[in-house]
Amino acid sequence: MADTDTEEAAGTEGRTAYRLLTEALDELAAEGALPPEAVLLTGGPLRGLGPGEAEEAERRVVEAVERGLCGTSG
Repeated sequence: MADTDTEEAAGTEGRTAYRLLTEALDELAAEGALPPEAVLLTGGPLRGLGPGEAEEAERRVVEAVERGLCGTSG
């Protein structure tokens, strides 16, 4: 996967498949059509997690948001 975002991998428009996917996901997130945790898992700091780790991270993010919204500490 190291060579998926290189100039050699770019198509006729100069964008790689990875770049096109990233742009499409960014657009969906900006429109609110993509859950924020999906952005973290596909292009953000959590993108290197495996499926089990991703599920645990998603659970923890949701819990943290709920605690923040409800004003609880635990």
